[in-house]
Amino acid sequence: MSRLLNIIFGWEEVLVTQDLNHYMKLKSDLNSKGISTRSEFVNARHRGIGSIGNGTYYLYVKKEEKGKK
Repeated sequence: MSRLLNIIFGWEEVLVTQDLNHYMKLKSDLNSKGISTRSEFVNARHRGIGSIGNGTYYLYVKKEEKGKK
């Protein structure tokens, strides 16, 4: 999803990393607190949701839930 669509639908980027362990830990922590997340993965050839491999991980939360962290 593009940055513009993130703004329109109320998602805010809270993490950008290439470290899968860091990404998974934060995603797990947020989900255990009941905070909904959305993820994207980007590599040199493909941008998709739910892909696995070497690349950059993006983690988003709804703006109204960001204060719950």
